[in-house]
Amino acid sequence: PTLAAIRGAAMAEDGEVAKGLELLAAARAATDEAVPALYQAIIAVLEDRTAIDLGYVERAREALDWAGERLPDTAEVRVMRARQQFQLGRPAPAARQLAAVLHERPPTVLVSWTLVDAWAVAARLALRSGNRGQALRAVRRAVAVASTLDVLRPLLQVDDVVELVREISWPPSLAAFTARVLDARRVRPAALRVALTESERAVLAMLSTQRSIGEIAEVLTVSRNTVKTHVRTIYGKLGVHTRREALTAARASGLMTEY
Repeated sequence: PTLAAIRGAAMAEDGEVAKGLELLAAARAATDEAVPALYQAIIAVLEDRTAIDLGYVERAREALDWAGERLPDTAEVRVMRARQQFQLGRPAPAARQLAAVLHERPPTVLVSWTLVDAWAVAARLALRSGNRGQALRAVRRAVAVASTLDVLRPLLQVDDVVELVREISWPPSLAAFTARVLDARRVRPAALRVALTESERAVLAMLSTQRSIGEIAEVLTVSRNTVKTHVRTIYGKLGVHTRREALTAARASGLMTEY
């Protein structure tokens, strides 16, 4: 199941979103309590992170609930909760979850790169609150931990973190590592760079049917203004200006594979 989860995450990142998420869910379903806690944590973390990055909040919640039952009082569950709260726009609960991992007596850490993830989320929280200095300090901590583990992925997955890595003058001991991070980022597939919420995904699906704004609002039982807001947000995230461009960009990035 662990290998299947790794493959599913790789497929989703490579653009095969629907197949990747299906494989991740199947890996979780195939995992029983006989599987060591480390591998259960890897499976949960991969599914949660992939789902969050792609905007599948409900799928991420399923992975978190599963992990919460099997791996209570672990750093992995705390960071998953923090990421979910951040995604939902709840900075205070997210900060409390991170504090338990980074600043208080730490819970059990199962996956080696969990602390890198935690510092990356802390950097995003600091940016959202307007504290750029704190965000830079968090990125420095994330890079320091990542370099000792020689892991790139937790840093590559966060646009905000990558941008902060670019602007920091790194000492010689970390310069080679951060150069590898930035080089890897340049060739990373685009599929996970665009995260849409569940509501935005629903509107995107309706855009592919050529329905009008009013018809989409009726089908989704929301107001026309809500649909217009979602459309503007989708266009902004995809970097486009028209419906045709949005559909083309969504298909190219793997966001339309399930429709």
